[in-house]
Amino acid sequence: MAWSDIRAALILAVLVPNVIYALPVPPALTPERLSTPLRQRELQEWSATLTAVGLPISPEDLGDRMTRLTTTTASVHRALKAPFRPITRLTGTNQSWPLFGSATTHPTRLTVEVVRSGQRQVWFRRLDPEHPWLQERFRYRRLRGIYDLTPGARTSGTYRRFAQGVADWAFDAVPEVSEVHIYLEETPLAYPWEPPLPPGPALHAVTIRRPP
Repeated sequence: MAWSDIRAALILAVLVPNVIYALPVPPALTPERLSTPLRQRELQEWSATLTAVGLPISPEDLGDRMTRLTTTTASVHRALKAPFRPITRLTGTNQSWPLFGSATTHPTRLTVEVVRSGQRQVWFRRLDPEHPWLQERFRYRRLRGIYDLTPGARTSGTYRRFAQGVADWAFDAVPEVSEVHIYLEETPLAYPWEPPLPPGPALHAVTIRRPP
């Protein structure tokens, strides 16, 4: 066997499991997951849409069908991955992150507030033109990857070091700044025809005071 054949086989052995792992297969839905207000509303919206185009179906029937469908596809996906799991774990070549992850309905945006001369002020809020402090720096993809988190996600030591770095920038910029507050503001999304929803709680809040 020629070296080119061996090399092609090795490349194929890496590509095939990674393609299988990266298939956009949704996780199995359960009645519990479908019972949330958001999922129930989605079922009602889809039921109304399908019925309007000549495919009548009730929200309950649609939910049952989606539960069966996603349970089957998730089971098939697990079966396809099973033969490759030992070698992908050994070599660290598995595709463990969602290549086609869906957008969240509760995104967050980084917010930086400072206490300056006793007054608390917002200096930066992502995608807010009225608070653009260092927006080009925060837009940099390597920094955005640290703080661009969804509700429920965990932070790491990198996030804390990032917060300390932001505080140092503020302290260096204005001597009157005594405290810096960094947090992620939850911004629930509403349907386009509905009024905006109020911001959610501050997540992953960090307060850093100027050293004495």
